[in-house]
Amino acid sequence: MSGGRKTSDGGEQAEALDKARQTQAERREISERAILEAAKIIVAEKGIEALTLHGAGEAAGYSRALPGHYFGTKNAMVAALVGYILESYAVRIRKTVQQTEGLDALCDHVSFYIDDGLRDPVSLRAFLNILSAGAGPTELAQNVARITREAIDGIADLIKRAREKG
Repeated sequence: MSGGRKTSDGGEQAEALDKARQTQAERREISERAILEAAKIIVAEKGIEALTLHGAGEAAGYSRALPGHYFGTKNAMVAALVGYILESYAVRIRKTVQQTEGLDALCDHVSFYIDDGLRDPVSLRAFLNILSAGAGPTELAQNVARITREAIDGIADLIKRAREKG
């Protein structure tokens, strides 16, 4: 080191270059995911009433205004959070549940639901808090009704196929 100037090590420089190479879409995806993760924790710990756009941005380590830019409204952020939780759950269930048939398939899905709730209680609590908040006549209630109907239809289909297999 000359002139008393402190330089960062190669690892820090490489990390800075990687960040510089990210596209705007990649940076947005990363920040949006971080905001949704922060929102999930807030909803799991304090309920949907405690969630604000500003609070989610701040908890994620971004500006308080960024969630407003991305989502526009709290309802839109909650809808995105529901989609985020459900997509994550769908990915995990596809990786975990074997292609079984009949009663085994139904049992595998029930076991997965219980095990996944133990593995990721924050997502489960956030999702259940959102479902319970969606009891009123709001846009959220329509989404909750749709999700509930899809879940019931999926379980009914598993039961139907189990009965057909004997």
